[in-house]
Amino acid sequence: MKEYTTLRWLLFKFSGIFLMMASMALIYLVAYFYKFYDINSLITLGDIITYNGRVIICLGGIPMVIYMFFFALRTVLNKGIAPLKKGTVIGQIWGVFSILSFALGLVASYLIPIVLLMLHYTSCHKDKLRVYYVTDPQLCMMIEKK
Repeated sequence: MKEYTTLRWLLFKFSGIFLMMASMALIYLVAYFYKFYDINSLITLGDIITYNGRVIICLGGIPMVIYMFFFALRTVLNKGIAPLKKGTVIGQIWGVFSILSFALGLVASYLIPIVLLMLHYTSCHKDKLRVYYVTDPQLCMMIEKK
């Protein structure tokens, strides 16, 4: 019986460590493989804007991944394998914040293209240029030549 309990304890702790590593890997992938200059061009609203909806969703999801990391850390540091009985106030606040930021990022990723179209930006409809919104369609050809 003791071997079964030890095996469950090891499985519980290693799954928490795996969840921590997975959340760190997600943050690393988002930070290094998405081009965050898209957000800067949205703020400045120049003649050429690069916009990718996945970047906004990923930014909204980062607090949820951070919450997942600290939840896994708390389960790893917990004695035994009993479920966590008491939630922390900061954990509840951060959980609500992370859900709201992810929902806001999801909604914003769909609303930003509509707002750009209302501001008289047009999308470049070629495969390589689909992330570009321009004020004049001739600018798409200039971007293509670069």
